Amino acid sequence: MYTPKLYRSSVVLGVDQLSRLTDWFDRNIVDGIVNLIGQASLFSGESLKYGNIGQAQFYLLTIMSGVFIIILLLVWPLIAPLLQSVF
Repeated sequence: MYTPKLYRSSVVLGVDQLSRLTDWFDRNIVDGIVNLIGQASLFSGESLKYGNIGQAQFYLLTIMSGVFIIILLLVWPLIAPLLQSVF
């Protein structure tokens, strides 16, 4: 039996296919998610710059709204079962 041919058709082929799969996943899925987050931050920054009206009350309202939403998202898994039992 010719050993290099067997090695090439088993190990090398498997590693080649696995590396192609991980390369595709990295290029399309991971880079897509990172690019989406980057575009979302650019869009939100551009939209927030037009809300710059110079009033401290508006800034405080924006910050408190963001903090409230973040806290709500973090606590939601704990609150959801309680709400389901009440309703």
